[in-house]
Amino acid sequence: MKKICVIGGPSSGKTTAALELGVRLKLMGYEVHFVLEYATHYINRNGRPTSIFEQGFIFQGQKDEEGYIEQNSKCDFLICDAASFLACVYTRHFRPGQNATKEELQKYNYVLKTLDKWARERTLASYDFIFFLPSEIPFRKNSVRWQDDIEEAKKITDQIEGYLKVEGRQYYRISGSFKTRIKKILKILKEAEEKEKNPKIFQLFE
Repeated sequence: MKKICVIGGPSSGKTTAALELGVRLKLMGYEVHFVLEYATHYINRNGRPTSIFEQGFIFQGQKDEEGYIEQNSKCDFLICDAASFLACVYTRHFRPGQNATKEELQKYNYVLKTLDKWARERTLASYDFIFFLPSEIPFRKNSVRWQDDIEEAKKITDQIEGYLKVEGRQYYRISGSFKTRIKKILKILKEAEEKEKNPKIFQLFE
């Protein structure tokens, strides 16, 4: 099983791309399972998170849904419309202000360090492919997105990419039109599959 996550900031088109990718792979004869973003389910049920501790619930919820498929399915591809480690990025938006009390700062630092530790130990390495989509489509506010405009959305997008770079995790930056993005992802997956089948041939060119 190859585990894929398609990530990006608000209004990056990641859900549409992830769904289309799943359809394309199925048409090619692969067995595919899809995991929707747990944060969306959480916000629809409980509203926008207002506490840093809620990011821990979102982290674990995403991890559990992915883990269930990993343990109970023999599919070729598991496509995730998000990633559990994104909770680490969104937690940073709860950083207390200048007038925060010592207790508030301690709580924030504890949750942030815990989630970062969980991500490094439990989830970051679990993804075979991380496809990062920059914000290139018009921003549309909805009941789930709490950002008010494209600038806020881009800020989060940059923070997600920055997190991946800091953690040293390999990822693919997929830009362009919708069709171009899908073609790029499929090409990367095809090349990876061919490399696994003929590793010695590819080593000659590395």
